[in-house]
Amino acid sequence: MGRFSTGKSVFLNALMGMDILPSDVRPCTAVIGEISHGADWRITLHARDAKLQPVQVKLHELKDYITIPHDSGQKQNAYAKVEIEAPIPVFSNGIRFVDSPGLDDPTSHDEVTTTYLPKADAVVYVMNCASVYSKSDKVMIDELRALGHTSLIFVMTFFDQLEMNDMMYG
Repeated sequence: MGRFSTGKSVFLNALMGMDILPSDVRPCTAVIGEISHGADWRITLHARDAKLQPVQVKLHELKDYITIPHDSGQKQNAYAKVEIEAPIPVFSNGIRFVDSPGLDDPTSHDEVTTTYLPKADAVVYVMNCASVYSKSDKVMIDELRALGHTSLIFVMTFFDQLEMNDMMYG
């Protein structure tokens, strides 16, 4: 988890070794994405309406279903969660990674992430190197600790931009 556009999905794509999850400079991820090991690729969408049956989609269609519908005028995505089973070795030890919508995004998807938090055994908190440990990061990290989360792993992203700025400005 982390603030919007800090590279959470990009980090998970790098971990998987392929560009699977959508990413953009503006808030993009609209639903919880649970990623686990499977013998074959299997993408299952779960609608917000619990009366509807889960739907299987192809991997190349995934981004069409789990992104924030910026241009449609809708505030919510039709789906609450996507389960991704992947034949990727990093998941073969039983660990399930979760991609979450960013915090503090202007489209107000915070509740999707914060509602999921009690299910987490550990939290990978992603921060952009250019604004590490901002006020909102501090507030959220304090909240995580108050909720009893003691397994917090911090990932700093966009390090390449710091290197580029250093080269440009000395």
